[in-house]
Amino acid sequence: DGTGERRKNMDKNIWERFVKEIILCEEGTEYIVDSEAAIHNKHDRGYKSLLSIKKNFIDFIKTFVKDEVGKEIFEEDVTLLDKEFITSNFGKRESDLIYEIKSSNKNIYFILIELQRKVDMTMSYRILNYMVEIWRKWELSRDKNEKFVLPKIIPCVLYNGKSKWNAPLELKYLYDDTKGEYLLNYKYILIDVYRYTEEELLSFGNIISSAFYLDTASKSNMEYRLNKLGERLKKSRDSEIEQFVNWAVNILVLDENKQKIIREKIIKEEIGRAHV
Repeated sequence: DGTGERRKNMDKNIWERFVKEIILCEEGTEYIVDSEAAIHNKHDRGYKSLLSIKKNFIDFIKTFVKDEVGKEIFEEDVTLLDKEFITSNFGKRESDLIYEIKSSNKNIYFILIELQRKVDMTMSYRILNYMVEIWRKWELSRDKNEKFVLPKIIPCVLYNGKSKWNAPLELKYLYDDTKGEYLLNYKYILIDVYRYTEEELLSFGNIISSAFYLDTASKSNMEYRLNKLGERLKKSRDSEIEQFVNWAVNILVLDENKQKIIREKIIKEEIGRAHV
């Protein structure tokens, strides 16, 4: 019927209007890609918002961390832990994401994601602090009648800075030398957004890789990349497009009033029209 046809066209209309609004306001809009002062917190909050959705997190793991997980993950297997899981001893770290995952043998393991815009030479030491705190909290809550099996923690750094990441991936390289059989060591996974090619990011075909694709755009190729994403997002569900448009408006447009106007003109109007 007519309502069904309007719903069918809603996804395309949302994206087309979004691109048009961004391009039309180009002269008067301050883009996040040109404002280093504001970029860090907005990107952290933006990625955290996307990755807090279980489906997006699972797509992220399957695409960028698949070799370390070793099994299919379903939404019912994963739990996003509250940020207070990391104690105040280490300060307020709103960019951190910690997921608990139940494995097929009923054991659990954790995936820790640290969001970074700048290179941090102490990253392996910082993450070690978080890992110890995760284990400490787990130890307090575990069933003491069961065998002690330390849960695995897969630490990841999601880095979307332009400079090459030159911080050591292993803890041992923070010592004065690496000699010694008994040195404590571990390695974290680096997901370096700018090291992926345009073709790779488009081929992955999910919301997170699309965010990476747009995040690495320059002002000169923004329209081109928006249009390329539009072709891919035609196959996505309306909820995914709405998620992505909300993220993109927040990241691309610094002016909060302009963000509100674009959201109201695009998402609310198109969704409202689809239900008329």
